[in-house]
Amino acid sequence: MKDIVLVLSDQHSGCITSSYNSIIQTPCLDAINEEAQVFTNAYCNNPLCVPSRMSFLSGKEPHELGIYNNDQILDSEEETLASKLKGAGYRTVLVGRMHFKGHDQYHGFEERYVGDITTQWWNQKRNDLGAFQGTMQMNGCLKEFGYGPSPVQSFDEAVLKKSLEILEEKEDRPLFLVIGFYGPHFPYCVEKKYFDHYFDKIVDTNNYFDTSDECYQDMQMDASESTLKYVRSSYYGLIEKLDNMIGEIYKHCKNKIFIYTSDHGDQLGKRKLFGKKTMYDESIMIPLTIVDKSKLAHVFTHEVSLLNLHQTILAYADIEHDTTVFEEQKPIRITSMIGNENPQLIQAVIFQGYKLIKYNNCLKLVYLDSEVKEDFDRIKIMRKYFVDEKDVFEKYTIKQNEVIKNRKWTNDNNPQDWIRYHIHSECTKKPKRREGYEI
Repeated sequence: MKDIVLVLSDQHSGCITSSYNSIIQTPCLDAINEEAQVFTNAYCNNPLCVPSRMSFLSGKEPHELGIYNNDQILDSEEETLASKLKGAGYRTVLVGRMHFKGHDQYHGFEERYVGDITTQWWNQKRNDLGAFQGTMQMNGCLKEFGYGPSPVQSFDEAVLKKSLEILEEKEDRPLFLVIGFYGPHFPYCVEKKYFDHYFDKIVDTNNYFDTSDECYQDMQMDASESTLKYVRSSYYGLIEKLDNMIGEIYKHCKNKIFIYTSDHGDQLGKRKLFGKKTMYDESIMIPLTIVDKSKLAHVFTHEVSLLNLHQTILAYADIEHDTTVFEEQKPIRITSMIGNENPQLIQAVIFQGYKLIKYNNCLKLVYLDSEVKEDFDRIKIMRKYFVDEKDVFEKYTIKQNEVIKNRKWTNDNNPQDWIRYHIHSECTKKPKRREGYEI
């Protein structure tokens, strides 16, 4: 059994890579991709942190788990990649981000280091973020942005340092190491040397005015052209910094299975939307690279998802031997819940160049490949993949009732958030902006 190293970032859109946007500088990933299996049409199964991550770890879709928001938890009884690999004899280690909520902060991992940047309990807020207070949430992501130090960069640097230490250790057992970075998730702030690479290169911001589907109208945010330039420069810079860290990790992964991916993307102002939760490619597409030195480098263009990655990792650990999970062309199902008071289920099925979206009992067909032609048989197959909304909301309601109980328990007991990463005060100061640019 080979060591497996998985680098999992947060909110890196598969549409914002050097393959899709020549402005992006990712020399380390570009070099890695030369000897990797690269999946250019990879998707998450839900465009939000906790639902996406818990789906990936459990190997079950969000609608099976009932998990659709960041306050819901994965049951400890659910088997995960970590628990399965631990049972197979692996040393299972998590360094950094995974966004577990509640008491169970391991879910099969034997060891956990650095902690997380978000809170462990419900109804608790980070009050140590200074100028960045509230900027880690979608509705507050435009409160502060620019260049300089930030809590995200501080956290990711600590994750990198500990990960390299783990990779230097000698161990008799095979290693399953998950490295969880928080970048390029907002706040939109990065070191000046990365920011400057992009600010003067970003010319076209017109896609801010692209038409949005009616169901996302309430999620739209006002932003000036200058704000868009700042936001995108910072985000691109965070990706470049992430690329450098991935390069450092990869140097220590000789004869190891190496994987890089993310949990979802970021709209980054297109259609007046920032963050995730939509069925647009910017939100649901993710980068996916796998290096297995026993296999030839190859670029795969058919649709795959994080659930395929779950099965592939099991195959690498000799737990399940289905080595064709990435080669089979099956429809990919994505579900998302938008709205708080009256949540609405949005579904998408992606298959062979088509994306079929369902919301408000309406269907919308999107051609992802200009070469495909309308095929009613294919569309008929895709329609069968939509999940029953009644079943989804029944399970979702059960999970939401758990959240209500958990919030009350937190208020009554005020538990210590031991997993929280300590943010240094110098990383919480107001980011800088260039003179002469009105916001």
